[in-house]
Parts: sequence; C-alpha cells; structure tokens
Amino acid sequence: MRISQPTLPQINRELARLEEFHKRISALEAKFEEARIDVNQLQDTHLNGNNLTFTWTGGTTTISWNAGAVKNFHPRTFDRVKSPIAAIPAGSLTASASTFYWMIWNKLQGQMIASNTVDGFIQNTDNILLCQIFTGTGAQSGTAGGGGSSGSYDLNGARYKLF
Repeated sequence: MRISQPTLPQINRELARLEEFHKRISALEAKFEEARIDVNQLQDTHLNGNNLTFTWTGGTTTISWNAGAVKNFHPRTFDRVKSPIAAIPAGSLTASASTFYWMIWNKLQGQMIASNTVDGFIQNTDNILLCQIFTGTGAQSGTAGGGGSSGSYDLNGARYKLF
C-alpha cells in the first residue's frame, strides 16, 4: 500500500511496525544460529551404542551382563559403524538392591564399574558410559536394562528402570 501524502502519525506507525519486524527477524536469526551450532556439534560428536543386557539377581545381589560391544553410530543416519569401539566380555559384580547405578566400561582395565554417580568417571577417556539401571529388591530378579534389553543396540547414556 502506498501513501501519497503521509502524515507524521502514519509514518510513526509504519516505523513502529518495521521496528517490530526487525526485532522478530533478529530473534529468528539468533535461533537459527543456535540450531546451526547444535547441528554442527551433533555432526562432530560420535554417538555410541551398546547391545549389553544387564540382569539383576536379587537373591545374590548381583548385576550380570552378557558379552557385547560398544559401537559408533553415524551422527546423521544413526547407522552402526561395523567395527566395535570396545568388545565387552560377559561378567558380573555385586551391588545393592533398589539402587540406581551408572554402568561404565573401562576399556583400558577391561572392567565394568557400577557407580551411583558419573562424577570422576566421564572425564576419563578410557571410560565408556553405557547406561543407568535400577536394581530390584532382594526378592526380585530379571532384566535391569542395557541396549540389548530394548532391541539390538541402544544409544549409550540411556536410563532404564525396569523394576
């Protein structure tokens, strides 16, 4: 729309509208930049998944797991890369009942760690954070979680509460 003889109030109204559009465009540009940074970081991140299944045996207060592996996922397609980051042999450890544990594989020592916290563990590049599980009571037994419990592989860092 063209105004042949604009008045000062009309010009001020139009300038106010332009100012509002400018604010909106600036906000959208900032959001797009945040999204671009997030996407670039995701593309640079190696996503890992595991196929382990952790089992809780309440009578012996034991967490056990089948042999499995941790593999890279392609960051854009989430297809598994064929070579494993770490092969994990079957094993077990003693734990407390009705407790959340982060399951961490130390590839240098070839050792599974069950910890109530990830503090001090995730900074060590030899440690692979697998998942968080919850142990059942002393009377319960069964699958506690892990990538193998929800399909063939699940992304590392998943949380399971199956009891």
